[in-house]
Amino acid sequence: MFLWDPRAHVYHWFGMRDNSFLFRTIYDLSFFVIVIVIILNLIFGVIVDTFAALRQEKQNSEELNKNHCCVCGLHRSAFDHSNTTFDEHVEVDHNVWHYIYFIIYLRTKLNDDLTGLEIYIDKLIKVSKLDRIQYVLFNYK
Repeated sequence: MFLWDPRAHVYHWFGMRDNSFLFRTIYDLSFFVIVIVIILNLIFGVIVDTFAALRQEKQNSEELNKNHCCVCGLHRSAFDHSNTTFDEHVEVDHNVWHYIYFIIYLRTKLNDDLTGLEIYIDKLIKVSKLDRIQYVLFNYK
């Protein structure tokens, strides 16, 4: 053996003819390999499941936005037998930007200049009862 051989002290400590060294080494290495593989599989499994759940949530959200009116909650199939299409309903009747502009209008207008209906809608917005706003606006006409 050479002086710089890193195995020299191990062989000297356990002895060259000791079979327990070989079995112990195989046992230790197999234990660490198995434990590391199991732990890494658990970690990677959690990561993959998390991304799958996020992807499913995104698909559900896209399906909801594509097939439901965000103002009144009607499904696309409700417009199969009507004169207007779902896209026309969303773009013309319940245009979200009109609601946003109206909320900005209420925020920028002085409270003394608000009408009774605008005060009521402003209170509904402040308490987050946005589902009632659509009902109030369309029944006011």
